[in-house]
Amino acid sequence: MSGLEGLRAVVLGTRGVLVEPAEVAVTGERAAEVPPGAWWLLRALEGAGMRRAAVAPGPGERALLGRVGVAELLDAIVDEADVARLGPAPTGGPDARPYQEAAARLGVVPGDAAVIEATPEGVAAGRSGGFGLVVGVRPAGGPAAADALRAHGARLVIGDLSELLAPRAQEG
Repeated sequence: MSGLEGLRAVVLGTRGVLVEPAEVAVTGERAAEVPPGAWWLLRALEGAGMRRAAVAPGPGERALLGRVGVAELLDAIVDEADVARLGPAPTGGPDARPYQEAAARLGVVPGDAAVIEATPEGVAAGRSGGFGLVVGVRPAGGPAAADALRAHGARLVIGDLSELLAPRAQEG
């Protein structure tokens, strides 16, 4: 898989990467769509023997991953309760601890794993956590969004997770 060579695991953020949450007005429950690229990537990682985890720190995000069928493709999930057990986030920088906890649950050191995130904060956390590769998934924001992800530490910026399956993902 392009860009992931030499790594043993992948830690993915939920928001904008694995699911695109939205409120369902009638019931008040959270619903989500799973980007097609997320399915393809998770199955390809599984087939390649790479360990997979998600950082799902928001209320109900673990349950949401289960409802949309993504949880069964993951080896570990660091959720809201886990983040609370880690204690208050350090001041003055991004909180890499949930991502590092996910790597530990996968049995790898951060340098042997990639973080894939859609937010500048998540990208910065991956960078500060010592991960071997930090990938930013740019939302529909175009070049400005991609620039923001790079400015926060993404070595690779993609528009869709399926791009990691392409022969040559663009670094930059």
